[in-house]
Amino acid sequence: MATFPRIRVDLNAPSPWQPLAEFAGPASRLLDCYLKDLGDTEDWRSIVELYRNTLLTPEEARAVDGIAKAIGRDANDVLLANLYYDAFRALIGCTAVAVGSPDGPLHARNLDWWTEQNLLASETLITDVVGAPAGPFSTIGWPGLYAVYSGVAPGRFAITLNAVVSTESPAIRRSTTLFLREVFATARTYEEAVERLTFEPIAADCLLLVTGVEKGQRVVIERTSTRAELRDNDFGPLVVTNDYRAMEDVGASDAGELHASACGRFDRATYLASIAEPTPEALFDVLRDRKVKMDITVQQMVLCARTGRIDVRRVG
Repeated sequence: MATFPRIRVDLNAPSPWQPLAEFAGPASRLLDCYLKDLGDTEDWRSIVELYRNTLLTPEEARAVDGIAKAIGRDANDVLLANLYYDAFRALIGCTAVAVGSPDGPLHARNLDWWTEQNLLASETLITDVVGAPAGPFSTIGWPGLYAVYSGVAPGRFAITLNAVVSTESPAIRRSTTLFLREVFATARTYEEAVERLTFEPIAADCLLLVTGVEKGQRVVIERTSTRAELRDNDFGPLVVTNDYRAMEDVGASDAGELHASACGRFDRATYLASIAEPTPEALFDVLRDRKVKMDITVQQMVLCARTGRIDVRRVG
């Protein structure tokens, strides 16, 4: 079975992000891809400058500068790429499933994201972070990405983000995916993570699947920038795709083609997970099903917060 590269980022080291230098080529290609999607306009650059001056934390600023130095790119370009989700999430789909198992909740996820030459599938990178205030955590992303879309904090929780679009107007607030990283770094328990992800204002709509280490620790947090509703069920798998189900009267009428398939993927994944064994391999079978997996699926993974297990499979 093919594996993906991993790097270790020690936040207490003089240059924590220097390990990324080995991936400067892929990081630069991905950065160009993100910037092309965003249009690389002066309007975006003005927003980046505003965000950096008003909302970026000192730790985030050091990380962005460190990543830029390691890969040899402009720091504001790196920051803009890391704000991608908040600015332009229309190309992102996703299906995620949580089920109980003897090892605690298992957390399975397809990340669906269109990119030229399938770069996001081929350049997946796992980053193991040590030295954070709440303990170590790992993210499943790409070279140059500081923002978090999928991750696990051993002994604490796992979180994955699914895209969604509401009728709320966008606002300059805390980046959704940078805030997820902050939660991984500073939240010490599943309960603290859920509380913060529920109540703190963020820049963009999202659906968050959060699993913990104990039986029953699983929830979908449906978010707009300012509102939240929690969704769970007492029996069977907990599934999230790309539509609001607990929050009423907030879904946009035209959320794009990726989101149009959300209901079908939701129903299929719910059925398959309900009859599957609670094992990583059985969950990968669910993720690979032709009515769940999309042509633009770039990452498939199963996470376990209790054990810290990360199993990421190549898509093909």
